[in-house]
Amino acid sequence: MLSSSPLQANIRKYYAFHFFLNFQLWYPIWILYLTQTRGLTLSQVTLIDVPFWTSIILLQIPAAAIADRWGRRPTLVASAAGFAIAITFFGLATNFWLILCSYLVWGMAFSLLSGTESAFIYDTLKSLGREGEYPRIYGRGWAVQTAAMVGGTLLGAPIADATSLPFPIVLSGGLAAFATIAAFTFKEPLAHERSAERGQRYGQMMR
Repeated sequence: MLSSSPLQANIRKYYAFHFFLNFQLWYPIWILYLTQTRGLTLSQVTLIDVPFWTSIILLQIPAAAIADRWGRRPTLVASAAGFAIAITFFGLATNFWLILCSYLVWGMAFSLLSGTESAFIYDTLKSLGREGEYPRIYGRGWAVQTAAMVGGTLLGAPIADATSLPFPIVLSGGLAAFATIAAFTFKEPLAHERSAERGQRYGQMMR
């Protein structure tokens, strides 16, 4: 059994991870950014959503197998890093195809996050013998996430108005980088069980 001290710290780091990943300043301005700054039509804005959501749908099972095979912590690190890279690149991209590439990376990062973050906090609580607290702690995580989203939405437009439309987007990529740092400090829960799973091939995990 792992020491309870670093696993206990996972809980507050989990909240910090959610905060930085969701305190995004692009929420209120992204369509204006795409149409006014990058010159996309509304049809193109809609079009780039298609591969984004398609990639998320197609990668759900492979991403879950990655988290089972190699662990929750490295998967969340990769996810947060993917968000940071995708958002920053999104704010710097100058044409439709570069923006589309940023969306694809974004979709991959979202797939790695979906389900993994809830499994991570549940496994942490299970390792501590506190799995009965999962609904309360996961609910707090959602509250932190919601508060961060509201804060980003309220601040994004004033910051863009004072600077430029790309600036808060690139800044959001930097905020997501703090989520990557938080994920790096996580302690892998149920590491003994994960070691047994590493003996299986990735294809077996997928099946």
